[in-house]
Amino acid sequence: MSSDQHTILDFNRVLQDIAQALFGLVKAKIGPSAAWQQAILDVRSPEVGGMQMAKFRITVLSEAVLSAQTTDEIDDLIMVAWEIKRTAFPEQWFGLKLVILPSGECETDFNYDPASFDASDFLHL
Repeated sequence: MSSDQHTILDFNRVLQDIAQALFGLVKAKIGPSAAWQQAILDVRSPEVGGMQMAKFRITVLSEAVLSAQTTDEIDDLIMVAWEIKRTAFPEQWFGLKLVILPSGECETDFNYDPASFDASDFLHL
């Protein structure tokens, strides 16, 4: 996407692509949807400059939480989402959490706290 002015619709399309790629990653790593409860992608960025930090966790039926590496495709989509957010949203946010459910549903939460990037427990399970 190379437009100077992006819309929330552009963002939603990328978000759907991220969710679909995450769902495929969980299926490849864990197996059928009956084997897991949820998967969470949490991405944060500093208030000024810098790169995003991301963690991806999968909760399996035993309640264990597994850490998983995102793919290059997902990482590229995250960068596109961050590019779009600069012009598509009236208020800037610094974190994005996607909760993927086995049913295929996806919940989205935005973090407007610029200090969340520096949270010491961010990368902990």
